[in-house]
Amino acid sequence: MKDINRSFFKRTVNRIMLAVFSCIILLAGYFIYDIYQKNISNAEAKVLAQLTTITKSISLQLDPEAITYLVNQYPNKDDIKTNNQDSVYEEIHRHLADQANINQLESPLYLLIFNNQAKKFEFVVTSAENPYFRHPFSQVPEVLKEKFHIGGSITDYETENGRWLSAFAPIKGHQGETVAVIQADREFNSFITEAKGILFKNIMVGLGVIFMLSLILFKYMQISLGREMKIRKILLTKNREIIGQNEEIRAQHEEIIAQNEKISESNLELEKSKKIIEEKNALLENTNKLLDQRVKDRTKALEESMDNLDNFLYRSYHDILGPIATLKGLCELSKLENVNETAHSYFEKIDNSVDNLKQSIKKVNAVYEIKNRHFIAEKINLGSFVRQIIDKQKYLFQVTSTPLTNHIPSDCYVNTDLFFLDLLLSDIIRNIVVFAQRNDIEPISLNARDCTNGEVILQIHDPGFKEIFLNAYFRIHEKDAISVNHDLYIFHNALKKLGCRIINYHDERQGQTMELMIPNLSNGKSDTNQDTAGNNL
Repeated sequence: MKDINRSFFKRTVNRIMLAVFSCIILLAGYFIYDIYQKNISNAEAKVLAQLTTITKSISLQLDPEAITYLVNQYPNKDDIKTNNQDSVYEEIHRHLADQANINQLESPLYLLIFNNQAKKFEFVVTSAENPYFRHPFSQVPEVLKEKFHIGGSITDYETENGRWLSAFAPIKGHQGETVAVIQADREFNSFITEAKGILFKNIMVGLGVIFMLSLILFKYMQISLGREMKIRKILLTKNREIIGQNEEIRAQHEEIIAQNEKISESNLELEKSKKIIEEKNALLENTNKLLDQRVKDRTKALEESMDNLDNFLYRSYHDILGPIATLKGLCELSKLENVNETAHSYFEKIDNSVDNLKQSIKKVNAVYEIKNRHFIAEKINLGSFVRQIIDKQKYLFQVTSTPLTNHIPSDCYVNTDLFFLDLLLSDIIRNIVVFAQRNDIEPISLNARDCTNGEVILQIHDPGFKEIFLNAYFRIHEKDAISVNHDLYIFHNALKKLGCRIINYHDERQGQTMELMIPNLSNGKSDTNQDTAGNNL
């Protein structure tokens, strides 16, 4: 046996293959351990991401007022002993149970509150079959205490019931306060067992692949190293020939040195040319700097001219309003005089023209306001506001009725800028009135939904049995070449100022619906106790 071992290790090929396969085994062990650690980390991150998504989704679905009701109505431990004892509790419990089943959670979902008097966390509602009402959370993780108001995830922590992976998300009240948190858990031991099972399968597959590759590599190395020994003998012969050739190369090298000297002289000439180019580049850079400064100076002068133009537009608007008001008053007085019908009709046309001129001037002022006005949020009754705009447009166009029905609930409020909302809705309602005068259309209905969420959705439904208003909406602007860019500029910039979005839905059987998403915004200057219904129209 010793002789066999000696003969085996004397062969260079065998020693090399033994060293290679030893390295392969060490690398395989290292990568297996590294893969195990990464799989555990990736699986843990995946579970925490899933739990975080679940809790954030549920936190947006639960009613904070219902949770506040349970906490105030049942202040003591085990006040609720069955899931159907209270209808509010039962509704939240069923919702949590449904979410646990949908997301295939092995552990129950918990709704936690922080008891300020007792200075401890308490369980309120759970998706489990038996309530755990107002029981204290004894071993509270520090992450839950620190991020109670913003939500987060907890990696591998231990409680009285074992080790867990958890995620939680806050449930906010209408004032932005944290009412409770929703928590989803995954048992750490079952998670580790599952991760190890997946890893074991991967390791077995990897070892099988490594084994097959090792057999192929072993055979390949035997053949390659045998060939290498033959090649080595051939190389020794060739080396002798190369030594003789080196003498010839040495002679050629001397000739190359002489040529290099000539090349050095050429390089000196190139250096001189390079210096001339650098001087010209420096001159060009100075010229570019002067040109940049001239551009900046002209840009500054242009900006000052634009500011002066804005001030001119603003002052001109107020200067023109006075003569328009005087002209309108004179028309009203003239119509009261005893004049014939022809003169009366002329004064009526002059009065209407004055109104149209006033509206056009207001559009010019609207361009100035859009550019310079700061966003001021107010609490607006949307139904009353739309009603006032409809009445105003009916007065301006001298019509008694419009094919427009206002179904917006009386308790629908939106917190946004009154001026920009007026520009937006007035443009839509004005075009409905104009379109109705030129076409025979079905009644267009206005409705609103999601009034208590982060944005109010204003729906404009056109059945379109005769002529669809929404299909021709922007064509109304295109009929007047002067007003195309003007009206669309005001309309689209008002959309941007309010942060609104427009979605169109078309159904050949039901017509077309345009949904205007109006965000509830605040700039810190709005009075939430004041209901504004468009008094500044």
